[in-house]
Formats: sequence, structure tokens, C-alpha cells
Amino acid sequence: IDKHSCQVDRALHMSSPDIAEVAKSGRSKCKKCKENIEHGALRLGKVIENNAFSGTFWYHVVCWPVPRGLRFIDELTNWDGLTHEQQAEIAARAPEIAPPGLALSSSTSPTPAEPAAPPLPPSPGPSSRVPAGAAGAAAGAAAG
Repeated sequence: IDKHSCQVDRALHMSSPDIAEVAKSGRSKCKKCKENIEHGALRLGKVIENNAFSGTFWYHVVCWPVPRGLRFIDELTNWDGLTHEQQAEIAARAPEIAPPGLALSSSTSPTPAEPAAPPLPPSPGPSSRVPAGAAGAAAGAAAG
């Protein structure tokens, strides 16, 4: 490998930031699963700019391949523009590079279960409204 190719690789890597944002439309497709990313859904992207191509490869959060070169999750472009819940969703995908405590936010931690409501008493069925002897007589009259 010559010195020039290393500089080109480094420059390409530097011009390919990772980005997090809310989908502006429902037209983008996830690079991994090929499904549409819904309008308003959180998406993660890899911006590619070189002589042959300029664009962004988008991913659902669960499909996103955590980049090896990303040291800290808050280095994502637009990280500060995300809500705390969106940041926690991404942090849950990459806990090893997440800021301490973020993945344990209220949106991702288990909530205590609410006490169950007592069961309702059984509702009286149609046969319980008719006296036992009358039910048999009614059945016999209907049959005959």
C-alpha cells in the first residue's frame, strides 16, 4: 500500500460521517432489510461522498451496523438534535459506545407493573335467569 492510497482512504472515511435523524419522508429504504423507513421514524445513515457517488445509505435503528470507527455514539451528526428517547434508542443498539447511563433511561428501563385489577364476578348467563324447572319446560315446549 502506498502513501497516496492511505491518504485517499482516510479522506474518504473523514468525508463519510454517520448521521441520525427523523425520516423526512417515507421514501427512503433501509440498506440492510430493504424495507421502507416510515416518515417520522428514527433512522441512521452513512453519508458517502466520492467521485462516483454522493448519497446516504439509511438504516432502521435495529438494522444499523454500528461503525467500527465510531468511538462514541454522541459523535453521530445531529446527535444533539435528537430527543432523549431517540438517543436512548440508539444507545440501546450500541451500549458499548454510549454515554454512561443513557441506555438506562426511563424509555428503555422496565417500568414497575401496575397492580392487576381484581377479576370481575361471572356475569349471569341466560339459564341462570330462568328457574331450573322452567328451563326444562321451556326447552320441551320449543322442541314440540
